[in-house]
Amino acid sequence: MEPFSELLQQKAGAEVDRAFAAVGPDTIAKFLFTSGSTGEPKGVINTQRMLCSNQQAIIQAWPFLKERPPVIVDWLPWNHTFGGNHNFNIALANGGTLYIDEGKPVPGLIEKTVATLREVSPTIYFNVPRGYDALIPFLERDEALRKRFFAICR
Repeated sequence: MEPFSELLQQKAGAEVDRAFAAVGPDTIAKFLFTSGSTGEPKGVINTQRMLCSNQQAIIQAWPFLKERPPVIVDWLPWNHTFGGNHNFNIALANGGTLYIDEGKPVPGLIEKTVATLREVSPTIYFNVPRGYDALIPFLERDEALRKRFFAICR
């Protein structure tokens, strides 16, 4: 296996330069395959412009992201634009770290979220409203968890 540092020292060839030059705002960046919650799963075209403009809007709303790379804890599915574009791309665009939470906001799985949050002090934590509601009892009764979760606020 070649170390990443050595890969960075490789010179790009003419093929890479041509491919890079061909990328523009309307170039397809990815196909987001939906869950099919409203019917059959489908591939949704996401262009470079869509993904980049979303990140530009986020950085304008949250300028703190430029101050230091974010540490994100998130379980949201990548077959939805919230998890697969918004959250993932915040980490990618800002040189951050994304921890994939194995839990979910339901009994028996929220405990996995709590275990992750005992290990990782996020600068950004994404969930759905029910997820925050399920987390509150754990935060209320566990001072160490609270301190770890809100460490960035101090």
